Amino acid sequence: MFLVIINATDLQAFDVLLITRVKKIILYILCWMVLLYSAQASARISLDDAVRQLVQQGQKRVLGAQTEIVDGREVYVIKVLTPDGRVIQYLVDTETGQVIN
Repeated sequence: MFLVIINATDLQAFDVLLITRVKKIILYILCWMVLLYSAQASARISLDDAVRQLVQQGQKRVLGAQTEIVDGREVYVIKVLTPDGRVIQYLVDTETGQVIN
C-alpha cells in the first residue's frame, strides 16, 4: 500500500498554483476575444470611404449620407446628384463596401 502525506503548506502552494493557472487561462481567452472583436470592427468600411468610392465612379455630387438599418442589415444610404440632374440613392453595405442596389 502506498500512502501520500500532504501537509497544509503543500496544499496551499498547490491551490495558489492552480488559481494562478486559471487566471492565466481566463486572461488568455479574454485577449483572444478582444483581438477577434477588433479584427471584425476594422473590417468595416467607413462612411467617408463609401462616399469616396461612389464619387470616384463618376462625376457625382453627394447630397447626403447616413447610416440606416434596412432589412435587418446596417447600410449607408448615400444620395448623389448626377451630371444630368438626376438624384440617385445608393445603399452600401457597411461590412463589405458593396453597393446593394
